[in-house]
Amino acid sequence: MANYVQNTRKYQKWDKEGRGQGRNEDYKPWLHVREVPSHGLSVRMPSLKAGRILQLFSLNEFFPALLAEHHPYVTDMREQYPLDPEQTRAIANQKNFPHPLSQDGDMVMTSDLLVDFAGWHVPRIVTQAKPFEKAEQHEPTRRKLIIEKAYWDSKNVPFYIFHDQMFPRDVRKNLNWMLTPLWRTTPHERLLERAKYYAEAFKRYPNDFIGHTASRLNRLLAENDPRYSAPATCFTEIRELIAKQYLRFDLRKKIAYLRGHDIFPDHRILELKEAV
Repeated sequence: MANYVQNTRKYQKWDKEGRGQGRNEDYKPWLHVREVPSHGLSVRMPSLKAGRILQLFSLNEFFPALLAEHHPYVTDMREQYPLDPEQTRAIANQKNFPHPLSQDGDMVMTSDLLVDFAGWHVPRIVTQAKPFEKAEQHEPTRRKLIIEKAYWDSKNVPFYIFHDQMFPRDVRKNLNWMLTPLWRTTPHERLLERAKYYAEAFKRYPNDFIGHTASRLNRLLAENDPRYSAPATCFTEIRELIAKQYLRFDLRKKIAYLRGHDIFPDHRILELKEAV
């Protein structure tokens, strides 16, 4: 249990290590998965937006991070972000709340995910993920959330609480399905060309399931292009295009039942990618 103890000595050590500092691939989270007792499934999630592995302590944290990873205007994510203890202490005193404690003093509170945007209607948001029952009924947790919201309100940063009941099962499955292709390294020019090709194909076969359309196109392309000798190549390309938002669909729909008319190119996103 020694790893799970927080105290002044550890805080000084973590501060010297640069935790809670930096941006993108240089950011170091204040807490690591190995240092906090987990009551659920912890996740180490590769993030293209952050350029590194995110330290996520539960599936409740994982799904907001996946949504941020899929958002076209997100530029950075910083998880387990530390709050200034002097400010959280002042807020707790003002509200007559006990401040969360470490082994020998006030605990450094953290927000689950700090998300930065470029070209969106807000430059930054903060999310905290909690099981629904804990956020609503557990009094110490409720007080911590009130302190945290007041902290970010003072900085004019929108603060959102996510809980497990906010994510329909089909949305969670779709986000998981779209995660793996993010790490493919296909050049933008190739993806752009493929996106236009498949968008036209979906227009030609609007009522066919995308799996059927992919198989048809795969057979056709394999006649002249050895890259399509594997029967699932087209479907793999479509999956990558969807994951990287060259093609889009309503995340609430089940992937297995998507038809051609459900898939569309987002020209705004294609233009954004071309400008990068």
